[in-house]
Amino acid sequence: MKGSMDAQSVEGQRISRLTQVVTVAAGEVHRALGPGLVKVAYTRALAHELATAGADFAAEVEVPVTYKGIDLACTQRVDLVVGGAVVVVVHTVTTILP
Repeated sequence: MKGSMDAQSVEGQRISRLTQVVTVAAGEVHRALGPGLVKVAYTRALAHELATAGADFAAEVEVPVTYKGIDLACTQRVDLVVGGAVVVVVHTVTTILP
């Protein structure tokens, strides 16, 4: 049991590190580009930042959708998957409300 808890802890730490890499990269994209662009611009800029940081990621990944263990025979496309564990879906807005 202790071994599985240690493995879960290690995986949790890995996901935390990956999330931090994504957060820093997204912050850099936001600072550089600001608001108002189309989604694809932010997604490509984020991919560039992740690549520059040496992060392992895949773009435009299709993920199967299941419901209560049943394959719904459809897929959801996500913008980026970082380290095989962190899913990133980019959204844009024209303005940020207070």
